[in-house]
Parts: sequence; structure tokens; C-alpha cells
Amino acid sequence: MNPRVFIDIAKQVSLSRLKSYSKIEDVELQAVKSEVGVYGHWMAIILLFGRSIKITIKTHFRMDATRSFAARAFGTDQSQLTDSQARDFAKEYCNLTAGALKRIFEDQKEDVGISLPLLTRGFDEIFTQGNQQVETTEGVDYWSLKFGDRELIVSAQVDIYDPASLAAKTWLYQEGKKDDIGEVDFL
Repeated sequence: MNPRVFIDIAKQVSLSRLKSYSKIEDVELQAVKSEVGVYGHWMAIILLFGRSIKITIKTHFRMDATRSFAARAFGTDQSQLTDSQARDFAKEYCNLTAGALKRIFEDQKEDVGISLPLLTRGFDEIFTQGNQQVETTEGVDYWSLKFGDRELIVSAQVDIYDPASLAAKTWLYQEGKKDDIGEVDFL
């Protein structure tokens, strides 16, 4: 099973969720060279993990860019937003992205869970490169979600532990599917 399948789905989901959450339809997805190492002063991280796969989604951002997206989402002026609200926007965006990915896995009867989103300094990216203790098929990619001169850099690292299990299923993201933003399932 090629991890690129899940990276491509993560790209589509991340774009769709940012457009919905920020209420900005003109967001563009662009390629990013992954040689830089640090993509923003801040980084929000969330994990989607199951027996067959682990996907790490990171949103790298500068506060001014996040304020632009958050102001549109909250229907206010950027100057009215606190730093805390702008950081919360990035964490909630990660949460919405991971939730949509989880739904795709649930549709395929693949049991996965998601972590709470974490926030750290973007410079901590250099500490996230670890050694593999379990044999995996791995893939990583970075992309930019741009609106005017503002952008979020999003990355997905996919670690596949059971390729045969995942290969037996059909993996699609359907943009027109019911939007779950705002719905909460209490278990």
C-alpha cells in the first residue's frame, strides 16, 4: 500500500476543512519543498492512529497568517483577536482535519483514534525526526494553503504498519459528502 494515497487524501481534506472553517473559498493548495526544516514560528500537531496506520498532521504557521484565517472564521477584525484565539484556531483546524480523516477510515471499517491537538514552537520540528522501532512503509509531504499573501504550511507523515489490510479497501475522499463541521459525537 502506497502512503501517497493517504497523503493525497490528507491534502484534499486539509484544503476543504480550511475553506469551510475560515469561510474563505479562494484558498489555494500549492506544493512546498520539504528541505527547509522549520516552516513557521508555531506548529499545531495531531495524530490519527490505528493498528494499521499512523498519520501525523502538522500545521506550521506564523501568527499573522493564522489571525487572517481566524478573523474570517470568527467574523471579526484581526485586531480584535488575541494570540490565544489565533493559536486555538490552528488547533481546531487540525482537529477538524483529523476528524474528517477519521470519518474516511470509519467508512472503511478501519478502527482509528485521534489525539488532542498540541501546540508547540515551529522550531521544535527538528526534534520530531525519530528512528523507527517498527517496520513501516512511510511517506511524508508538505503543502501550502494560501490566501493572498497569507499561508499555512501543512504536512502529513504516514506510517503504514499493515499494508495488506489497507490495500483491501477503497480509499476516497468525496468533497460533496455531508459536512460534519460543528457536529459532536459524545461517546
